[in-house]
Amino acid sequence: MFRDEREGEILNKILSNFFKAIKEHKKDSLLSFLFVVLLSILSIIVPILIKFYLEWIINDDSQLLLIVIGIVGFACLLLIKTFINTFWYLSLDNFGGKYITDLSLECQNALNDTYMSEVEKLSTNVIKHTLYYDILEVFRVVAHHIPSIIGSIIVIILSFTLAFYYNPVVSLLIL
Repeated sequence: MFRDEREGEILNKILSNFFKAIKEHKKDSLLSFLFVVLLSILSIIVPILIKFYLEWIINDDSQLLLIVIGIVGFACLLLIKTFINTFWYLSLDNFGGKYITDLSLECQNALNDTYMSEVEKLSTNVIKHTLYYDILEVFRVVAHHIPSIIGSIIVIILSFTLAFYYNPVVSLLIL
C-alpha cells in the first residue's frame, strides 16, 4: 500500500495527531467538523435545488416572478453558505489557538528533556522552523485537511446516493 515504511509511519502519526486533537479538544473539533458537514450538505443541495427550480420554471407560466424568487433564494443560500464558511474559519482559529499551544508546549518539553549538547548541535534555524512551520503544518493537516477530506467523502457518498435514486444505471456507470 505504501511505497516505503516511512510513509506508513507518517500516516499513522497524522492519524494519531488527529484523534489526539479530537480527544483533547472535543467541543472545538466537533464544532469544526459540524461546519464541514453543513458546508458539504449545502454543496449537495445547490444542484438539487437548481434542478427543481428549472423544472418549476419550465412547468409554470409566471416566469418573471419565479425568476425573481429563484435569484433571491439562491442569493440567500449563498449568503448562508458564506456565513457558515466564516464561522468554520472562526472555529478553526479558536481550535487552532488551543491545539497549536499544545503542540508548542509538547515541542518545548521535548527540547527541555533533551541534553543541551544535543540541542546545541542543531542550528537555530532548524529549531525555529520546527517550532513555527512544522507546528502550523501539523495543525493545517489535522484541523483543516482531514475534516475537509471527510466532508468531500460525505459529498461523494450523498451525490452517488442521490444519483442512484434518480438513475441507477448511470450511477453504476459512474462507479
